[in-house]
Amino acid sequence: MSIRIAAYANGDDALVAWLPDIPIPSCLGFALYRRRNGKEEVVENSIGWETLVPPPPSGTHKPSTVWPIQRFYWSDYMAQHGDKVQYRVVPMIGTPDNLTEAKTMASDWTPAMLLSAGNPSGIEAYFNRGVVMSQAVTRRLAQTKGKAAIPTLKASIAVPGNETRTFLYGELGRALIDALTDGAKKGYSIYAAIFELDDPELIAAIKSYGKRAHLILANGAHKSASDDENAVVRKALKGKIDLHDRLLPSGHLGHNKFCVFVDKAGRPVKVWMGSQNWTKTGLCTQGNNCLMIHDVQIATEYRDQWDNLLKAKSAMTPDLLASNGKSHKFGVDGGKATLWFAPTQAMADLDFARKFIDQAKSAILFLMFNPGPRESSLLSAVLKRVNDPAKPSIHLVGVINQDPSSTKTTVVDLFTGKQTQAGNQSVIMPQGLDDKVTKQWIKEITRGQFLGKGGVGHAIVHSKVIVIDPWGDHPVVMTGSHNLGETASSKNDENLLIVENDHALAEAYVVNIASIHNAYRWRFARMDHANAVKYHGLHATADWQKPYFEFEDLKRAAMFWVGDAKPVAKSKSKKKSVGQGQAATP
Repeated sequence: MSIRIAAYANGDDALVAWLPDIPIPSCLGFALYRRRNGKEEVVENSIGWETLVPPPPSGTHKPSTVWPIQRFYWSDYMAQHGDKVQYRVVPMIGTPDNLTEAKTMASDWTPAMLLSAGNPSGIEAYFNRGVVMSQAVTRRLAQTKGKAAIPTLKASIAVPGNETRTFLYGELGRALIDALTDGAKKGYSIYAAIFELDDPELIAAIKSYGKRAHLILANGAHKSASDDENAVVRKALKGKIDLHDRLLPSGHLGHNKFCVFVDKAGRPVKVWMGSQNWTKTGLCTQGNNCLMIHDVQIATEYRDQWDNLLKAKSAMTPDLLASNGKSHKFGVDGGKATLWFAPTQAMADLDFARKFIDQAKSAILFLMFNPGPRESSLLSAVLKRVNDPAKPSIHLVGVINQDPSSTKTTVVDLFTGKQTQAGNQSVIMPQGLDDKVTKQWIKEITRGQFLGKGGVGHAIVHSKVIVIDPWGDHPVVMTGSHNLGETASSKNDENLLIVENDHALAEAYVVNIASIHNAYRWRFARMDHANAVKYHGLHATADWQKPYFEFEDLKRAAMFWVGDAKPVAKSKSKKKSVGQGQAATP
């Protein structure tokens, strides 16, 4: 009997996965051990035994030697930026009242790894912690009634220094604010093109540059050119910085969110880009990602695009479209990057990206806001590749903010009612728990409350990321402001960066995608599937292991995470899981 184990990290989270050769008799789960900066710790679990009467209060944690982990992968949200970590697992044998560590079957320790944003002289990847529909955030808001938590949340994220705000914006918020503060002290100038702006801390940081802040400010999610979502901040900034309006007509969005840092000599030295809007919700309550790219050539290209947008004023001019029709290629971080600006002609950016998806060999992982329902979207390309009977099966993990087929007729049949197309949990939508699903946890903000009238906003997952073959010879990462669909490509100001052969960057994004997927997968299964079994805690028998060896999607997922990224033959089995397995630490 052997247990394979692997671990991965980015700048904020670690992910550890393990898999025994066969189910372990009498195994009621695993103790997970962490070495953090040389000190050994037992990772705690917040899920107690289903036999406990009364159930433990929400927020109760026990060492995983007492409440073992009944799954084969774990997102470690307790690891912190700058930590050096290792992991191993030990099977826990016996009964809930009499558990023993099967030390002879313990896995090896994983190699030591540093939680880091990446290369400070190349590409750094940053992610926030915008998973609001969770037990941790619910308890942090000190509310137990779902709707009451929303105004508390809104008030918290509006106050710089608030503990909840700082927790939610995570390493992404810290990095952006630090970069703006540091740039102002060094006498840098900034050139930014921003879709939405309302965050008080970011506004203050921009103001600190004075006339060295050059800002093209769009009109946000508007209905007409005269409908300006940024009217209040536009008035507040007028005369204090070098401010330029880009008030686009209906049907077009100035959707960029980039900021170029230019040194005193006038040289663009780095650029901040990604999916995060410069708003309170963009920082705190939506899943977002950004890159800080320390590359003069790439920063210069963004700086030139700023000039192109300035010249176009509030129009989509022929000159702008012609310029956007050309891709820009760079060597960076030991890999290759291709940069596209939109709108393009004939959707050249999507055609270029689609080729990588078509050629995927082992895995596609993604986060998407809403790519739209058209066949031309990259979501359609992903589903086409996954369902191609002429090609080997690949591992698929995806979280999409909303079903693009739910609002209009579409060829993208991702969901049918409340059941996923394939009946498994590879692709999910975010969801929170009500108080009817489990007796151990408190009611969370649900999807309907988050997105509804008086809710937090229009997005739960706002990232637009695709990662292809992260463990293969040719990993590919696609990210930016681009929503990966036809509207973004043909009508909006956007940017899309495609990075090839940067293994560290691919790993960073995979950990982030897995963290978000792990947080919502179990919730989605139980809230959106009428036939899902209600969950009451840790099982008192070893049967919890069976789904990971019997169900095709869970088995493929486990094999992928322990390092077996080879294509697997398509199974003829009709078994598919519906929300099996244990939830991640809430």
